[in-house]
Amino acid sequence: MAVILSRASIRIMSRELRPDDISAALGVPPTEAFEAGSPVGGRSARVYEQSVWILESGISPDRPLVDHLTSLLARVQDESRLAALRKLSDQCEIDWICFLSHADGQGTVGFPADVLRRLAAVPAGLVLDLYDE
Repeated sequence: MAVILSRASIRIMSRELRPDDISAALGVPPTEAFEAGSPVGGRSARVYEQSVWILESGISPDRPLVDHLTSLLARVQDESRLAALRKLSDQCEIDWICFLSHADGQGTVGFPADVLRRLAAVPAGLVLDLYDE
């Protein structure tokens, strides 16, 4: 199994809060943010139905997925940010977004128990986006 690419981010979406509100609550700027009502892409007539705040891991895509997640956890898992995420979860949908691309179309990905415990402490779902290259 050869993983060609892996990425991870934490995505926060809200119909009530703007990306600036989310940044202020967390004390972390997003990698990307989109306001509700702004166009999706350059040529699309579609618009974002809700605000979207995204923080990417910022590490090389050739690193294992678990490295991306631990990088993100290090940035959002202190007590004040966890408390902010719990409060935000009342008005927002929060997800870990994970992307994996495999050369041969099959394979496995594993997470150590300590990483799973840390992920579970964050009020977020988990989205796995898998591709066959």
